[in-house]
Amino acid sequence: MNEKNGAKPGRGRLIVYCLFGLMFFFSISATMTGILIPDMTAHYGLTYGQVGLIGSVQSVGGFAATLLGGVLSDRFPKLRLICIMFAVYTLMLYALGLVPPYGLLIACFLVLGTANSFLNLLISAYISERCPDKRTSYLNICHAFYGLGSLAGPIYASVLLEIGIAWNHTFLWFGVFCTAVTLLLVFICRWDDAAAQQRAGKGSILALLKNPGLLLVSFACLLYMGQQSAVNLWIASYVETELNSAAAAGASLTLYWTGVMLGRFLQSALSRRVDPGRWLCVCCTISAAMMTAALLRRDAIVLTAVLCIGAVLTGAAFPSMMAMGCACCPEQAGAATSVVCLGSTIGGMVIPPLVGLLAEQISFSAAIYVIPVTLVLCSLVLMACVRRKNFF
Repeated sequence: MNEKNGAKPGRGRLIVYCLFGLMFFFSISATMTGILIPDMTAHYGLTYGQVGLIGSVQSVGGFAATLLGGVLSDRFPKLRLICIMFAVYTLMLYALGLVPPYGLLIACFLVLGTANSFLNLLISAYISERCPDKRTSYLNICHAFYGLGSLAGPIYASVLLEIGIAWNHTFLWFGVFCTAVTLLLVFICRWDDAAAQQRAGKGSILALLKNPGLLLVSFACLLYMGQQSAVNLWIASYVETELNSAAAAGASLTLYWTGVMLGRFLQSALSRRVDPGRWLCVCCTISAAMMTAALLRRDAIVLTAVLCIGAVLTGAAFPSMMAMGCACCPEQAGAATSVVCLGSTIGGMVIPPLVGLLAEQISFSAAIYVIPVTLVLCSLVLMACVRRKNFF
């Protein structure tokens, strides 16, 4: 490992490994909330609109973190910021566990969404700066741990509800565990060389928006994460309503995210042997072709299997694109990560509604083809990225 900061090599490696685990812990709350929504709805007597606001404010918080987080992370020691944001995250778990009034509940979820996105950005930027020689590999491992946490979240919440634990106590118990993690982080933070971190350039998102290479990466991320958001929102409904298979609909997203996680570990193993940019170009094209064929076949089992295989092939796209962005601007990794994540956020805001609009105007069966078309466009943009140098 190439140690850019001043910590001893062994300690620096341990810091990175701890951050892998941190990605697992804070991603749990991102998915466990969905399991708790029915109990929360019954407790507060919420309408569908009020439930929807819980998801909306988390997205708003994530967008704010994307805009401001990169700039702040290049001005202050990243590991200390990670400690602070994880402490804030833990406090929000306790606050939710105390069953606050609905208005405060919404405020807590707003802060929770901000903390989640900020932690994601900070950890990615920190690892990119500390391990430039293994940037792509380590970021893929890091985000694979995020995927593991996303799978663990619903299991954790379901098990506690099954044994009779109240919905709010799931937040409280998890908060207790995260308190121990916070204390460990504070201890580890003492190993880091803050002065070395502060030598990074002060990030300016507006200045980096003039970097053509970074803009290409951000646009590729917009397309890829846009289609991923569309899969998350629409594919289960498509399988159930258009292909008449409720069982396959239930399994589709679980298998998809399992494939994404496996794809990130696979890319980490292959990063020394294959060029990540060319790998993603080929894999996005293959995935688009397979999905188009599966949609034409109109078979729920085939489509579900293709989703899983495609996720294995392209699951490394997001962390690999973050690595590409950081390679464009290695001295401003925080701000560069923000620009890439901004593309991701915009893609999630644009592509899923486009599918819904086309479904209303034409048909659901036709609108779903937006997903493979977007993958093809992403492959073309990545091809332009590959022609540039110093991305990896």
